Amino acid sequence: MIKVKLVNYTPKPLETITWAALISYWEEWTTESFEKIGMNDVERHLPRVLGYGHESILEHATFTFAIEGCSRVCTHQLVRHRIASYTQQSQRYQFVSSVKLKEYKLPKPSGEKRNPHCKLSINQEKEIVRWYLEDGLSLWQIAKITGLHPASVLSILRAYGVTPQKAAEVYNGKIVNENFFKDINDPDKAYLLGFIMAAGDIDEAKNALILDKKNFENTLLMEIAERIGRGAKIRAQKDKNIVWIWVGNRKLIEDLKKWGVSEKDKRTLNKVIREITKDLWPHFLRGYLDGNGYIRVIFKDGTFQGVEVTFISPSKKVLEDLALMLSELGLPEGELKYHETQGNWYLRYTKSSSSEDLLRLLYKSVDPLLTRRSNILKALTVVPELRERIKASILRRLEEYEFTIPESVLEDPFLAYKWYDLMRDARELYIESVQAGTPKEDARFILPQAVKTKIVVTMNLRELKHFFGLRLCERAQWEIREVAWKMLEELAKREDIRPIIKWAKLGPRCIQLGYCPERELMPLGCFQRTKEKWNKLLDLTK
Repeated sequence: MIKVKLVNYTPKPLETITWAALISYWEEWTTESFEKIGMNDVERHLPRVLGYGHESILEHATFTFAIEGCSRVCTHQLVRHRIASYTQQSQRYQFVSSVKLKEYKLPKPSGEKRNPHCKLSINQEKEIVRWYLEDGLSLWQIAKITGLHPASVLSILRAYGVTPQKAAEVYNGKIVNENFFKDINDPDKAYLLGFIMAAGDIDEAKNALILDKKNFENTLLMEIAERIGRGAKIRAQKDKNIVWIWVGNRKLIEDLKKWGVSEKDKRTLNKVIREITKDLWPHFLRGYLDGNGYIRVIFKDGTFQGVEVTFISPSKKVLEDLALMLSELGLPEGELKYHETQGNWYLRYTKSSSSEDLLRLLYKSVDPLLTRRSNILKALTVVPELRERIKASILRRLEEYEFTIPESVLEDPFLAYKWYDLMRDARELYIESVQAGTPKEDARFILPQAVKTKIVVTMNLRELKHFFGLRLCERAQWEIREVAWKMLEELAKREDIRPIIKWAKLGPRCIQLGYCPERELMPLGCFQRTKEKWNKLLDLTK
């Protein structure tokens, strides 16, 4: 949300303008006469002078606004109004409100060295050890920050008994939520357990979740890792179509095994059915569908015919348990078949009413960022209200990430997801670059213009009128138009400023001229809408 506030302005602005105007024809004008001017003088002289078109007097009053939350696209337009003063937030300080961005720097040497041949003092070496153990920096990151060779960094770590295994234990013990799967008591946990039950394997030697890469989008993997804890790492295995989420936490893995995540053909959902409350079952089922299942939208001659929803498992017992859960949630019986060529069992819902009811059940309370994109976009054909949920979810997350996304993009879910991915990746790469030792003034090159910013703007009243004339117009770009209307609203809130809005016709050019200068380009009904909005602004502040 864009925030605009009038923070300062010329004291007695209307009196100042009137006093300046009177110098041109008032014989009794003196420097001291300023103190004698009151609102009666202002009301008698100022409207008449402005009515003659003498607007240079408006330059004697200046106004300073603070603007927060607009994009750099908006401020690029704003600073084109050159008869003004601007001070803008540096991108070297981007994301300070939402991310604890830490720039690493060695402390000054203090005390002895470990041995005479060491380049660094003991206190500096201990700081390197702390970075590696507690902050999770890699050898290469530390080498870049300190100017040492990676082999030298490794030598320092070994001197203090630090190994990669120990670093994994310390670092992941701090930032992975080891109790995440202890109790399944919220939608995220239920969904993730369902997904892992369908698509996951456990590598006990590596403390890792192994996932079949062909079954999901990488964006979903990133979201899963983020929910488990920011220490969860995503890694692809060369020459194999799998990826694994390394959680580095044995307790979390043990909890998954207690819920029944074992060998795929031996899994059951007994504990899930017994201990997870029914209100969370749809989230578990949707997670399972995303992990090992699909939605098929059926068209014939361009006409929508229906949808087919299929759950897959090598274990017949798992699908029987899923069918039981669905029946207890009010769904009719699905079709259970074994495909020998695939070596899997299939639980399929094909009847129009049952499959559509199933999708409404599964996606009623979905988190659009924690779901398989291909499935939720297909579910849109049956659950059109998902469009608004996707829109709200992406908007909320990008607000947290300090980005602006246009409404026109949010209206298209397919496009909105792509924009979200690009902005998230740019932000993550910026943060990663800073934490790897890249100066912020260099890291900011990766940031898109959609990134939010703050700016202080000072304009005199004549320039402000020119600015309003162009930027309050309905044909102005939507974001700077919103900023301009909020600036005008700030003026209207002040009793000592408000009259000048009407006298100087501070508004879009149609208000100033009495007709729309855009002519054939004017949007239908725009002139009337704008006049009503401007008049309403004045009426509301009386």
